[in-house]
Amino acid sequence: PPRLEETFLRLGVSVNGTGTCIGDTGFFGVSASPVSPLQTPYEITEAEILRRAEQGWTQVSGARWKVFVPHAPPKETSLDMIRGGRHVGSSAVREFVERRSPDLLICGHIHESRGTGRLGQTLMVNCGPAGTGSHAVITIDKTVSIELRG
Repeated sequence: PPRLEETFLRLGVSVNGTGTCIGDTGFFGVSASPVSPLQTPYEITEAEILRRAEQGWTQVSGARWKVFVPHAPPKETSLDMIRGGRHVGSSAVREFVERRSPDLLICGHIHESRGTGRLGQTLMVNCGPAGTGSHAVITIDKTVSIELRG
């Protein structure tokens, strides 16, 4: 929820519209999801999602590996389908990935679309619902590899 943003910033663990490098890997992201009829706890416009993604990108653009961590998956991919097959991801996240090609995208939000995929050169993972033990083990070395667990 948005009320936690200040806490995450104070603890130095926020990637919402900001970026940080650990070694040669840059992490940046967007905490919220697009505005929807469901009125989930933390929704922002697609324009704001794109603005925050670009802002974080500028802070990690020199990193060898760039890891984009938006809450919402990119629209029209295997990671954004709800039951019934409707795509409900973020068009801004998709636009950003198509333009910038980060090495890896880690998302959630759409729990029933747990899995991996690719969008252009970007490897993507929707880790699934953590509450059920779903998670991914990601290794970044000479390449990026993802193992879904749980």
